Amino acid sequence: MKTFKNSFILQAKALIIFILFILIIPVTASSYCNTADIQTVSIIAPEKILENSITRTTIDDVLQLLGKGFINLAISLNNRDAGIQIILGNVNPDNQAGSSRFIRGRKYDYLRYPDHEYQWDSSCKDGTIVLRLSSPSFEGMSFGLYGLLQEKLGFRFYHPKRTIIPHHQDWPLPVSFQWKAFPRFDKKGFHIHSLHPIELSRQLNDPGYPNALSDIKQYIDWLARNQQNLFQFFLLRDIDRKLWIAHAAKFVAYAHKRGILTGVEISLSMLQQKAFQTIKVLKFFPSYRKQIDATLAWLFRVPWDFVTVDFTMGEYLPDLATLMPETKKYMVKQVTEKYGTKLMFTTHVIPKKANPFSSKKTQKERETEPVGKTGILIHTVMFYSIDEPNAPVYGNKNQRFMLRKAIEENKRQEVWYWPESAYWVTFDNSVPLFTPVSAPLS
Repeated sequence: MKTFKNSFILQAKALIIFILFILIIPVTASSYCNTADIQTVSIIAPEKILENSITRTTIDDVLQLLGKGFINLAISLNNRDAGIQIILGNVNPDNQAGSSRFIRGRKYDYLRYPDHEYQWDSSCKDGTIVLRLSSPSFEGMSFGLYGLLQEKLGFRFYHPKRTIIPHHQDWPLPVSFQWKAFPRFDKKGFHIHSLHPIELSRQLNDPGYPNALSDIKQYIDWLARNQQNLFQFFLLRDIDRKLWIAHAAKFVAYAHKRGILTGVEISLSMLQQKAFQTIKVLKFFPSYRKQIDATLAWLFRVPWDFVTVDFTMGEYLPDLATLMPETKKYMVKQVTEKYGTKLMFTTHVIPKKANPFSSKKTQKERETEPVGKTGILIHTVMFYSIDEPNAPVYGNKNQRFMLRKAIEENKRQEVWYWPESAYWVTFDNSVPLFTPVSAPLS
């Protein structure tokens, strides 16, 4: 009897296991995703995402990049039968237009850029690999798509004209993963120091240069692909004003289409390196104010996001902000109030004692003057960081005094770090005044 009872229990257990096996297998099979069997990849985007120029331009770019990286897979848009679906979430209009987390706690004007953190969630659903992207802004959705390519799929955007494209036979990512990206800074980009003969100096200043506009657009695409969102350049004084302004309007419009803030740097009346001059100091008629009015009326035919102004006449030369304070105040007021545009002040690492035109009094007055819709660029030079102990340039032991200045200025106006971007002779070595490269470009 005991043997029969034990046999019955064993049979009952076997029956239960068999029933569970029958019930579970279909569910498991329907949730199993074999990447080797998948032949199609599609980006699934809602209407609002496709209507936005930032996300639509990125989607079109990502589709063609995926096509190059996955030559064995069919890449498409909004194919809901695809084996891999990259689903883009909707953007909440309140989040897009709302206050950025970078603005909170600041009591001064701040050039807003939408919050752009993003999150990826990948899973298997009914035999389909589903990747979902969420972000509070269109800019974040754009960055998220490029982040997937760069951080997960092996694409490398190392130069505007050169991209490393991987060659995948199958989808290389695990079926299930979650990935979040939070930017440390809300503005990230480059200053093109076109006072030196570097890449894009000619294209930015000369619309007649071969492929000028297409080269600039390539650069803007490169910024967007690397999840950057800002660039500025120095305008030169020998531009053709009739032709250049239309040229600038085109590349600024394209930058905005890609979610890139764009600024131009000018001077009040710098003598150095053919910098663009707002006024001619030795030209007294029309007045300085009328010269400023005419220059700004021309310049703001383009919708700049910010304008940077250097008020010095050059390195080791007078600072017109201290010699002509009323002229400087007038220009700042016109840019920030009449044209409603952020104005960024420049700085340099030249010590006051090394500049015969500097004084402690004028420097103190400049540091304590009231600010409005302004900000300041904290500069460092060469390849030295702002906090390393030894940086022997321009007669300084290091550049830590610029870090202290950044901390103090951040209490009263927006601060951007502005490291060297074009030290084209590399070192403070003696070089011939006229070299084969510099002679025609100086």
